[in-house]
Amino acid sequence: MNPYIPDILAQPDALRRAVNKFSTQSLDPITQYLDEGEFDRIIVTGMGSSYNASYPAYLQLTNLPVPVLFVNTAELLHYFSGQIGSRTLLWFNSQSGRSAEIVHLLEWCKNTPPACIIASVNDETSPLASAADICLSIHAGPESTVSTKTYVNTLAINLLVAIHLTGQDVDTPRNQILLAAGEMAAYLSDWGLHVAHIDSLLGDFEQLFIIGRRPSMSTTWTGALICKEAAKYAIEGMNAADFRHGPLELASSNFIALVLAGSPSTSSLRKYLKTL
Repeated sequence: MNPYIPDILAQPDALRRAVNKFSTQSLDPITQYLDEGEFDRIIVTGMGSSYNASYPAYLQLTNLPVPVLFVNTAELLHYFSGQIGSRTLLWFNSQSGRSAEIVHLLEWCKNTPPACIIASVNDETSPLASAADICLSIHAGPESTVSTKTYVNTLAINLLVAIHLTGQDVDTPRNQILLAAGEMAAYLSDWGLHVAHIDSLLGDFEQLFIIGRRPSMSTTWTGALICKEAAKYAIEGMNAADFRHGPLELASSNFIALVLAGSPSTSSLRKYLKTL
């Protein structure tokens, strides 16, 4: 069997493991510093699926009375490093914790240290894990190919962290994520049938877009990324509003759009895509 398939099927168990091991105890000092106004900004950074998976957490953090930036690590290193100061809460996301951009930015931070570094990592022996003031393991375990368990676990753990940092109780969302893991397991138990069904729905196409809004953008971006990496097919992921203003002109008989509902506040706007 293609090693990618066992990684996909292992996602529910990996998610349960991460959520069951999650604790807010190490985050209590950060919560206190936020309450006392010790941080002048929060920067959430990462690359690839780790960056995408952090987007819902970033949205949650914007409820805080402090500026929050969401910046690709490579961009942060070369173009936004001036935003890192002595009162910055810098939150790294990297499943390996040892990519070149991460390591170089950590070296830069030695000369201009932020107030605190949080790291969400899968490899607890990585340079990022060692450099962090608070290391959050996503407990995804090894992956054979492209991101599967690491994406899902980063998405879940980071959201729980952000919910806690914004002063909300994590018990309900924790239980909701565990329920979602059960739904994932049930769905994946018949994965072959689902693949055949989706294949029949899509049929032959020349162009495929994944379209979303708000927290669904994490899936929109990662869905397109994974298709490029695993299927080696150029699929585009875009915000629904951006798609409506221009790329809509690509629509034809050989065009397919997968539209993700997103949050209730904007899901009704999907009606403007019915012209497809």
